[in-house]
Amino acid sequence: MFQLPSALSISGEAMDPDGWISAFQFSTNSEILYEEAVEYMVTPESGQRQHFHYQWQEPRAGIY
Repeated sequence: MFQLPSALSISGEAMDPDGWISAFQFSTNSEILYEEAVEYMVTPESGQRQHFHYQWQEPRAGIY
């Protein structure tokens, strides 16, 4: 539970055993909150865990 207005910090972690993650999205109730294509200066090693974050500003009241 949180007070409005507020922001929620959303984090995720993913791994591709034979490559790396090139895009990700955070969604709730079939609605995409945020998506991003990831471009690397140096690509991560295959199987390396990758961490993703999003700050959801002023979410509507509801059940997610």
